[in-house]
Amino acid sequence: MLLAATTDRSGEALPPLLVQRFLDGLRESRIELGADQAAAVRGILTSGARVETLVGPAGTGKSFVVGALAKAWSDPAHASDGVERRVFGLATSQIATEVLSGEGLTARNVARWLGIQDRLQRPSSEQRAGDQQWRLRQGDLVVVDESAMTDTPALAVIHRHVDAAGRSCCSSVTTASSPQSVPGEGWT
Repeated sequence: MLLAATTDRSGEALPPLLVQRFLDGLRESRIELGADQAAAVRGILTSGARVETLVGPAGTGKSFVVGALAKAWSDPAHASDGVERRVFGLATSQIATEVLSGEGLTARNVARWLGIQDRLQRPSSEQRAGDQQWRLRQGDLVVVDESAMTDTPALAVIHRHVDAAGRSCCSSVTTASSPQSVPGEGWT
């Protein structure tokens, strides 16, 4: 299921020219991305893939790249259809969740986010204050940081929630420290 989503290009994408302007704007603001980081931002934002994977060794700036992705994706100037684009960051550990928050993402740990998504399926009387802000909608991007630390069944449930929100709703980006840490057989 998840592997098939990596080849599905029906997700939302930003136009290449808009992404290049964004990257140029970062450079003008003295925010420097390495060539590989800029290529990752460009590739992910323009691909239209339902699931993308960003792989790099520890300390290479994956979280920084995710922050740049979030900034570009959620910029109101990039919403040609007038739809607010939001970016949700999910991580298994609370420390990683805080790193995502520091990079500008609205973040929760995976267990809490899945609990919120479960409550959103129930009558409103069973939901908690603030749950509605986590309801996925058109234009949303979901990032699962260090996805290898998240068990495969939880990743599948995350993907189902993203998929259930609508084919044109959301895309997701997973990050991993090495190709070996990207889940294998469970992703098919």
